[in-house]
Amino acid sequence: GAVYSTIATSAPVGTGGSGSFAWTVPTTVVSSDLQVRITSTTYSWCTALSNKFSINPIRLTAPNGGESWTAATKQSITWDYAGDPGPTVKIELLKAGSVVSTIKPAAPIGKKGKGSYSWTISAKEALGSDYRVRVASTANPAYTDSSDANFAITGPEIDVVAPNGGEIWEAGKKQKISWTFTGKPGDHVKIELVKGTT
Repeated sequence: GAVYSTIATSAPVGTGGSGSFAWTVPTTVVSSDLQVRITSTTYSWCTALSNKFSINPIRLTAPNGGESWTAATKQSITWDYAGDPGPTVKIELLKAGSVVSTIKPAAPIGKKGKGSYSWTISAKEALGSDYRVRVASTANPAYTDSSDANFAITGPEIDVVAPNGGEIWEAGKKQKISWTFTGKPGDHVKIELVKGTT
């Protein structure tokens, strides 16, 4: 990449094979693809480049990719922050890279570097595995971060526990039909006897 700015033109190399420089991180740069390059002022070929890092006072921590959240359930959106990015953040839901809804237009930033918002996912939310969440400072929208990877919004599910194969139930006797469920599939279920296989 191109040089964005010079941090120091001539910092002491250090002693005993180790050096350091106290750098005040600028408030005017917000980016996730930054690197630091250190080059000897004596030998231009003696140089090293850091791995990529970010300057951003807000970092989304959940959902950050790979989660499977069920519609009609409460989930916790969380973020870390540094300094003073402002008193509130806007929280948005993205699907396939586009904003589909504003979850909260102005949630409190949090306390002691950590923020969270309890989100009840709509029961009518479209199901899919290409969702991300974005948080942005309402005072400075450049201070923003999104999920690193996609997460899924799934529907409620029901699984039959009994009978579940191989049982022989005697006619005229009472048997217990049981099931498990995740999410909120509603208040009642219909139970049917199905004959034959599909």
